[in-house]
Amino acid sequence: MSDLWFVPPSTHSAWFSRLDWYLNWQMSKGLAHSHAIPSADLFRLAGEHGVTIEPAQTLPPHAPLMISGVGLIPAKACVVLPFNGQLETWLAQAKAIAFELRATTARIYLPAGTGQTEAAGSWRKLTGTCTAEFTEDTTEFA
Repeated sequence: MSDLWFVPPSTHSAWFSRLDWYLNWQMSKGLAHSHAIPSADLFRLAGEHGVTIEPAQTLPPHAPLMISGVGLIPAKACVVLPFNGQLETWLAQAKAIAFELRATTARIYLPAGTGQTEAAGSWRKLTGTCTAEFTEDTTEFA
């Protein structure tokens, strides 16, 4: 069992859709979520009654998404981490998240077109005590 699983979005990995169906559903819904915008009537009513409506706190467009994995996968949580095309940067973000969450073990599903040897070398260069197991994506994406 790992503390964390890291997976790139479905556009960069076939693993995204191969994981547990319920976890996949949660990840898909979480990535598609957007905050509701209050209606003009709500703002009007709030103004009439002296109530201030604070704007919803929004996440950056490429923020990681973490879903509990308890009971679904052999990990405490699964993190969908956006991939910018740079494996070293992506792994550095993963290791920083693992450090913040005090994770000691991670399973990393690599983006398509990247390899275990390259990933392991990059991971070793990064500071932190989290050990990782890498799984390659064998599906090619256009």
